Formats: sequence, structure tokens, C-alpha cells
Amino acid sequence: LYQLRAAGDAFAYAFTQYGLHAIVIEGQVKDVYGNAYPIYGTYEVMVARVLDLDPAQLPTMPYVQGDAFAPGLHVYPPVPAEVTMQVMQVPFSDLGATNVVTVGGQANRFGYFQSPPGTILTMAAPGEFRVDIGATYEDPDGTLWAGYMTWGNVIEGTDAASRIVAHGRRG
Repeated sequence: LYQLRAAGDAFAYAFTQYGLHAIVIEGQVKDVYGNAYPIYGTYEVMVARVLDLDPAQLPTMPYVQGDAFAPGLHVYPPVPAEVTMQVMQVPFSDLGATNVVTVGGQANRFGYFQSPPGTILTMAAPGEFRVDIGATYEDPDGTLWAGYMTWGNVIEGTDAASRIVAHGRRG
């Protein structure tokens, strides 16, 4: 994991408000030899107290074609947070065939969220999937709480001639 660090506190910043903030970076960075490298981008940062999310599914668990994904979770500390779960399936690793399902709602006062009855997310075809979960809660004194998780893995086909294409690189 590459990191960029300043030699001092020149870029130290203390956020004074909860919520979503955008940080825009544009410029260049020089290495010890004087070589300049461009750096730019916009980054979103959520400033809040941490909600710990414990999903009903084991994160990064691979699936077999036909398996069901149960969109549920526990929120810690237990609060009635607003929850959004997005499951993206990429059949046969073909981005043009991507299927996205979003489920959301409110956790109960014990921090438990389960999708509405009848919500069934079936891993219908071999390929890849990604899960994005977010939960936010504002307590009566205005303190914002938030937690986010993302993971993904493969959906294995039921036949030996599966057409999965692996992406990424070692290391």
C-alpha cells in the first residue's frame, strides 16, 4: 500500500463538523532526487463516530451459482441506523451484464437490520460480485455515527467449464 506523507504538520487538519467532506488535491510531489510527479483527485471523507457493522454474510466468502445472499446486519453500538446494502453481480466477468440490487431500511433499536420479507438475492450466474454496505445514525445531541464496508469475491459455476475471468495482480 503506497502512502504519501508530509515531513511535518503542514497538512494536518482537524474537522470541526460531522458529515461528508470532499478533499480536492491538485499539484505535484517531488521525490528525493527532484523528480516531479503529478498528483490530483477528489476524495470523499465521512467525519463521524464509528459504527461497527457485522453483516449476516461472512465477508469475502465465495458463492456457488444458485446460492442466496442474505442482506442483513447488526450495528454496534446498537442504534436504529439507516442502512443501505448494494450487491453488484457481474455474470461471467462481463461488465456489460452487471446486475445491481440495492436494499435499504432502518435497523431496529437493538441495531438489527434484515431486508424486507420476500427479498431474495440469488447468485444467478458464475462470475464476480461486490457488496457495499453503509449505515448512518444521528443521535439526539447531533452526533453523527457512520460505518461502511466493501468486499467482493467470485461466484463459482456449477459445471467444470466455468467461464470466470480473474482480475487483479499478485502482491
